[in-house]
Amino acid sequence: MADQVTPWHHINRFYHTTRKSIQLLVAYHADAAAASITLTALLKACFIPFNLHPIMEYDEAKDVIQRTSMMQDTEFLGDGAPVDELFVLIGLGASISLRSFFDLGRHIVIVLDSYRPFLLDNLRASDNDRLVVWGHDRIYEEVEQFFREQRRLELARARRRRRRRMRRNQRRLRAYGEGVDVAEEAEEESEIDSGSSDDDDDDAETHDDMTPSQSQEGIDWMNEEVPEELERLYYAAECGGKSSALEVYDLAILLNRVKEAVLWHAAVGVCDLFTRRLIDYGTYLVEMRRLHNEVTLRKGIRRGPLDDVTEETLNRHHKIASSNTMQLVNFDEDQLFLLRHYSLWGAMWYHPVIASLLGLHHVEDGTGTLRQLLARCGVSAKLAQQPWGELPDDVRVESLRLVHNELKQILRSRGSFIKVPTRIRCVARTTGYSVEVSTFDVCTLFTALLAKVPPSNMNTEETSEAVMKEKLREFRREQFWRAHGVIDADPNTTLFVAAVQEARMLQEAVAAATSALMQPGMIQSTKGIHYVQPSDPTNASTALETFGCPFRLSVLAERMLIALTVERGLGKYTREVRPVLLSCPVPRLIGPATRRQESQQQPIIQTEQTFIVLFAHEGPTKEGLTPVVPVARWNDCVTNTEDFLVPPLRDFIRRDTVIIDGRESTAHLAEMLHLRSLTGTF
Repeated sequence: MADQVTPWHHINRFYHTTRKSIQLLVAYHADAAAASITLTALLKACFIPFNLHPIMEYDEAKDVIQRTSMMQDTEFLGDGAPVDELFVLIGLGASISLRSFFDLGRHIVIVLDSYRPFLLDNLRASDNDRLVVWGHDRIYEEVEQFFREQRRLELARARRRRRRRMRRNQRRLRAYGEGVDVAEEAEEESEIDSGSSDDDDDDAETHDDMTPSQSQEGIDWMNEEVPEELERLYYAAECGGKSSALEVYDLAILLNRVKEAVLWHAAVGVCDLFTRRLIDYGTYLVEMRRLHNEVTLRKGIRRGPLDDVTEETLNRHHKIASSNTMQLVNFDEDQLFLLRHYSLWGAMWYHPVIASLLGLHHVEDGTGTLRQLLARCGVSAKLAQQPWGELPDDVRVESLRLVHNELKQILRSRGSFIKVPTRIRCVARTTGYSVEVSTFDVCTLFTALLAKVPPSNMNTEETSEAVMKEKLREFRREQFWRAHGVIDADPNTTLFVAAVQEARMLQEAVAAATSALMQPGMIQSTKGIHYVQPSDPTNASTALETFGCPFRLSVLAERMLIALTVERGLGKYTREVRPVLLSCPVPRLIGPATRRQESQQQPIIQTEQTFIVLFAHEGPTKEGLTPVVPVARWNDCVTNTEDFLVPPLRDFIRRDTVIIDGRESTAHLAEMLHLRSLTGTF
């Protein structure tokens, strides 16, 4: 049957029919990169050629599609029809209308994306022939479950409204003395309180009070329009579904090509969704459980069922452990910044949660606070500042135990809003005698490489804006390939050491920017949101000059989300983490010669500055599609084109980032979010 054809069958059938390369479009995050490594390994094993294109902005995807279509126009079959092209979208495509990018008459599109919610138009257009959604059965069930849950909540709200109306009518009758018998009143009250309104007769009585979605048993979202309010709630349910790397891992199981590397990539994908706040801690544990079991099983097979302690067996096991093959272990990761590749002092100083709880961004007393904590633990500051790998094993174990107990106490007293523990179980890999590299380490290094600042000499050549924009894209692609390689890199290689250094420099810049933003007057904190108004250039802090990149700004937003919650309070009766809105000017891509010409021709007129705006929030609090209030307000503001001369541009793959022209428009977006947060509703 056609509906049973898997995406892998589509790929095989396309190649054996056309003998053309597969076009892989990969997003800039670790989940997509890990999935692409496994998928390309499977393609190589089957001798299927492919072209891999890193995609950060949808404009880049348009360029790739356009170039492919131009080459496609030169190839014709005997009947004059162009040969099809197959595109596999990894980590993108769920949130945009694919029919606006692809011509499904000429293109076959396979979408592998862990982002939710999936655009309803894409699900309606999916026919498992020209447009294929990887894991469509599960995605359809998620959407059905969401609309069923919203239907149930709407009916419950309608019943509560009916009960309140009946009680008001009874009070009015008693007040005007219209002869209501006391026994009848008691009987009616008991019927109302017993929940008898669940009957179909009661539902028919309140048909006038129901919305269009309430007037039927379910929502047939595949064949008709969804009510506007319900669709708004659906697109506010931002979360992560099944990891793309985990999807490809399941494919490798079906093809009987599972190795340690494939299992490692699946663990990296799940960890990436957790670190990007797309899944909560409970979902993370559920998704990782099967991977932990597989790691334990493989380790048992590798070591053997019996513990033979003969010299020959020990030598054989030592030889296996010291080989250059990847080996996986289940690992309890302390939530410290790259501890095994840094020092205990730096791991605490640069970790966003620990640094925010201790208030280390205060320059005047940050060092003293950290020294006091180490003194309470009985760990010397000199020892904590030594490289972690140079310390004896017993010293490392004891120091980490003491610090871990102290951090748990701090988390309990100051970080009640943080829903994750200080130690999280994950998967780590080792190669030979090298130190363990955990999935959290890889996600940290991957983001740090993507967030690298472009070289300052990029704007020195006398080139046009288009050429400089292409050079910037080429720099981002180069960083993606470096981040792509660090997923499997040995800790002793130059690439890995450079990535650790880049992560350290990024956290130093984030710490300096946090200290600047936490000064009085820099961030406005209201009842429902923290936001930064674009300040006058003469008063702007130099610490924020390098944050014109979405990856770099997201790391700063993660730090500010926790620091603001710790310092400016959760409120006496609430434990909600207020979202944070950050804005930063985008560096101009204009060469010196062009700037000189503009200054000579138009010395008075100043061009509007472009701002990148990022919206960070706590993330989903439960499994599945559940509307997130801050996301609903964010979507309303950035899609309301009537309030902007130039609508916000959502060209990035990241849905929490927009580009806005003009300082006034950026300030207006912040004010709109502030006003919507005051209402306290969706």
